[in-house]
Amino acid sequence: MKELYLFRHAARSVTSSNVSRGLDPNKIRSWLDNSSDHLQETSSAISEIHRKSKTSKPTSPIDGPYLNNYFANKSDLPVSVLTSMDRGNVSRIINDSEIRLDWSIYDLNKLPGEDRRAAAEAGLDQPGTSHENKGQLLPEVILLGRCNVGKSSLVNALMSNNKQSATTYAKVKQSAGYTPCLNFYNVGGLFRLVDSPGYGVKGKPWQGELTMRYLAERRELKNCFLILNGDLGLNKYDELILEALVEMGVQFDIIFNKIDKIKNESRIQHYEELISRSILNDLKIKPRMYFANSIENDLKQRTGINEIRYGILQSCGYSDLQTLKPRRRRKTINETIEKIKEKNARKSLKAQAKANLQHDIH
Repeated sequence: MKELYLFRHAARSVTSSNVSRGLDPNKIRSWLDNSSDHLQETSSAISEIHRKSKTSKPTSPIDGPYLNNYFANKSDLPVSVLTSMDRGNVSRIINDSEIRLDWSIYDLNKLPGEDRRAAAEAGLDQPGTSHENKGQLLPEVILLGRCNVGKSSLVNALMSNNKQSATTYAKVKQSAGYTPCLNFYNVGGLFRLVDSPGYGVKGKPWQGELTMRYLAERRELKNCFLILNGDLGLNKYDELILEALVEMGVQFDIIFNKIDKIKNESRIQHYEELISRSILNDLKIKPRMYFANSIENDLKQRTGINEIRYGILQSCGYSDLQTLKPRRRRKTINETIEKIKEKNARKSLKAQAKANLQHDIH
């Protein structure tokens, strides 16, 4: 080491110069040897610290927001990074929103809006479908993904209160192919979130035709969120869907779901490699990326959900989130009871504090 070499070089000079002054050279050499050993130990300790710092595991969880922040600075693909105000507004909007399933569609011609257009093209005055007056047309976003990628779980997470366990709006099952049709969820009268059948080996041809027709023809569609398996990455079916979306000119974003499947310390490197070797960087349309975990597994909480919600609201044209007010959901009996209990508890604490103050005065 440079420091040790310089130290010893200086030591030889000091020893030779002090012999003539009557100093004991043995004592000087002993002191220098001890100092040299101490420097060597210190240097070794510093090297060990550097080695451990390179191989040590991250102390904080590499969750959805962490990955969003990281890739916002590292990737050529756009990534959403939210401020605390954005998070608060998004949470308020979704937590307050009434959620309901408006339609389950097996035939696109019976979808509101499409039935009227089909009737107009046929020269009919009335579309004559059962869906006609079940609700106004709203902006729509659709979740796409191969079978068992976690679409329905993500639907539930996106529409559930952040402070509570995910509500089961979309039915979830371990086996693939459980969502048979297009399900349209009305979120606070602001937009409709569409859950679609999974594609791939377990998908059925008529489901694929229904979904592709919706993507190609639906005028209310504002964005498509393609959910990818965060563990396995893109397969051939994902790549075919990406190419089809680009060819049709459909706006789409990418969600890497199930990020908890990758170990915390390997998560960043995994996604760097996954993204670099995929076709995402070569697409004509550059999709926005999201990283999420829709169920409470190793990360102990749903993560990356607010970023996706923010992207949905932006896609639907809602830019001023601070003043945006959804149609409010009705509180359940249990929620009302809990609210009353909290209110009574606050009153009790306030009364107790007042009584204590009066007692101290007297």
